[in-house]
Amino acid sequence: MPTGATTVSLAFQAWGGQRTTLIRPLDWEPYDPLTGEGELLGTPDPIELALNGRFLPGTVRLAVAARREWRLRASGTLATSVAIENLLNRSNPVALSRGDEGIVPIGSGRRALRLEIAWRF
Repeated sequence: MPTGATTVSLAFQAWGGQRTTLIRPLDWEPYDPLTGEGELLGTPDPIELALNGRFLPGTVRLAVAARREWRLRASGTLATSVAIENLLNRSNPVALSRGDEGIVPIGSGRRALRLEIAWRF
């Protein structure tokens, strides 16, 4: 049962036309929720267009989360949360790369489950 110590959130993001720079061969390491790391490395392509000379296609993201704080008898609070990120499971474009088949969008990660346990004292 939800109480004053429970928070439920729903986040929706949508945008389009964000400027980007075309990048050449890149090193793509998707976000890993276990380590909290991910990288997108590449070199801006100065030959075709100037910096921020292209536009990314539209992006749509939806996330839902629930968080509960548990008061401990000893001094402190235990918080637990669960979130489903990218609920729509869309691979939204975060960059553009020039490949052998032309300009290719590079997508973000797919749906992910995030769990958290925190203790405050």
